[in-house]
Amino acid sequence: MFEQLGLIGCGLMGGSFALALKRAGLVKRVVGYSKSPSTTERARQMGVIDVEAPSALLAVSGADLVLLAVPVAATGTASNTKSAPETANRADGASTSITPIWRARSVVEGDLL
Repeated sequence: MFEQLGLIGCGLMGGSFALALKRAGLVKRVVGYSKSPSTTERARQMGVIDVEAPSALLAVSGADLVLLAVPVAATGTASNTKSAPETANRADGASTSITPIWRARSVVEGDLL
């Protein structure tokens, strides 16, 4: 059981993850932040998050689980989770990250010209 999920990105991916954890009884509290205040507010109204954070740094502060669920292009700027405890588990939902890794491997192995 996690005490607190720090959620950066309260949209479909992040919200679904948070809601699944809550419904399974695996997290006590979800603190969320989205770049769009209306997304964060809607997530709170729907019960996806318990607390709206005014920044990504405050969303992860005190969290023992952090999920970064933002578009791939935004992961660089949103991935600063230094305010989370050092022992916090961190995960991201950038499902396309494997493609550049495979591509790089192909180049190294000589499959691409």
